[in-house]
Amino acid sequence: MALSTLFIIAITTSRMVFPGVPAFTPTPGVDEASPAVRSISMELYSNSSAAGPEASVTLPEGLKLSKTARMQVTPFTQPSQAQSADQITVKTYWGSSETVGTGQPSIKQMATTDETRQPDYKTAALWPGRGKGFETGPISDDASAVGTYKLTTNYTGSTAVTLDDAQNFLAPIELADPGKDIDIEKSIKLEWKAVPGALAYWVAAYGGNEEETIAWAAGSKSGADVNIDTALSHDEITKMLEQKALLGPDVTSVTIPAGIFKGSTGVMFTITAIGADKVQEKDGVKTQVIVRSAACAPLYSSKYAKPKQKSEDNLPAPPQK
Repeated sequence: MALSTLFIIAITTSRMVFPGVPAFTPTPGVDEASPAVRSISMELYSNSSAAGPEASVTLPEGLKLSKTARMQVTPFTQPSQAQSADQITVKTYWGSSETVGTGQPSIKQMATTDETRQPDYKTAALWPGRGKGFETGPISDDASAVGTYKLTTNYTGSTAVTLDDAQNFLAPIELADPGKDIDIEKSIKLEWKAVPGALAYWVAAYGGNEEETIAWAAGSKSGADVNIDTALSHDEITKMLEQKALLGPDVTSVTIPAGIFKGSTGVMFTITAIGADKVQEKDGVKTQVIVRSAACAPLYSSKYAKPKQKSEDNLPAPPQK
């Protein structure tokens, strides 16, 4: 049974990748890569409903946005029936090393489509939303997320949560350039500049083709229960670090084992710095504040890969006269 009301605030810094703009910084600490974007979003889930439901949040002045964020309230719809699903092979690797570890990969057959799950809540309110009155403007580089957020509704109660410096925007992730023409049949080393305030990192890469999906995580334990899209307590982060499911804040490089993405049409690398989240239960509302800095970058695309040159040793012998 879900809680009656769940309020989520996501404080995010994202390194965007645009065509023609480098995904990596030439030198760590030199910010010449794709621009980083700060964003804040809010979600409100409730088992309550009312005619003409309204929800809004009074924002701190430091964000330099409108004083009040009006949330768009919508009912959840019933899930559609599951359709027949195709199967795809999913190969999972783990661990930062030059070669594949023992017992890898884990191979599963999974459906490409799943049945939509019955929602736990009756209504959802989102900000930013769609349409006039629910939008927001860009957040400036000198804005601050610190301050009090006051939630007011006419159907599921009200509450307030105060964010301190630990919940402010994290710095953008700066990836060092691994060089051009990456060979996915060889090990790939990736480096980044440490993010101040980060408590841990989640690092992964994904690839595959029409027949299989390939996933790799830098943590050295397979099957660890990691959900970076929800608020994590300090105890939960400590446990995941002990399990080696997450990387510690002092880690600034990983190595993707050689050959795991062989045959992939594309490979994408992703890294997420996890900040000091906050969980509060007050006024009958559970509030989760999620602080993240994330970056993703393409490592390989078969569309743009250069054909390998044959060495002279591998050339066929000339015909005998």
